[in-house]
Amino acid sequence: MHVYSVYFPAEGDRRTRLEKAVLVKDGFSWPALFFSWLFLAFHRMWIVLILYSALMVIAAVTCALLKAPPQITILVLVGISVLLALEASGLRGWSLSRRGYEMQGMITAANLIQAEAKLFENSFEDTPSEDPAREQSPCESPS
Repeated sequence: MHVYSVYFPAEGDRRTRLEKAVLVKDGFSWPALFFSWLFLAFHRMWIVLILYSALMVIAAVTCALLKAPPQITILVLVGISVLLALEASGLRGWSLSRRGYEMQGMITAANLIQAEAKLFENSFEDTPSEDPAREQSPCESPS
């Protein structure tokens, strides 16, 4: 089972927000490890892309100035890529929040399709809430 963070845009009616919801899988990101720049560009994480590129250049230049062996340089650059892959979901959530999205909860599912199905299923159930002023979050399970 995988855990997905659910992000909704801050503005719009309930249906529009649900249509624009973004599910971010928590955990290690293999695409971010092997295709770092493509991953960051695809998810429109421009600030992270610039910072990651700058960090890689600074690390490579520092290793060259220190006349480090090529094995050490490669180890440092791979280490930076592994750190990106470990923190990719958190950085994606941060980028979404900068674009006006709000994290509304978490969903556990076997894959992305099942997570989306759970999100829509929880959103359109006709369960009355105890407090009519409080709108139920689409991520909450009905009690």
